[in-house]
Amino acid sequence: MPLTKNDLSQIKEIVQETVQESETRVKTKLREEIQESENRVTSELREEIQESQNRVISILSREITDLSTINHAVINRLDKIDELEKRIIRLETKAGLAKIS
Repeated sequence: MPLTKNDLSQIKEIVQETVQESETRVKTKLREEIQESENRVTSELREEIQESQNRVISILSREITDLSTINHAVINRLDKIDELEKRIIRLETKAGLAKIS
């Protein structure tokens, strides 16, 4: 029995529906994969940013600690300079070398 025009029309509709369903499934799957990829990349970038921030904070902490140590050393030296000046004045006075104003 040969196919009729109506049979061909029905086959055409079935094929079109199948193609549309397949396209929809493929598009949905692609969207999901793209979203998963974006989420993964975003997560990786967040981790890298956090690691970079931690490294910067660590470096800055060390620098601040070093500067604090230097600052304390300078303050101690300045205190000693004042003491040394007083000792020099006493020695000059004892030796008779004091400036007369």
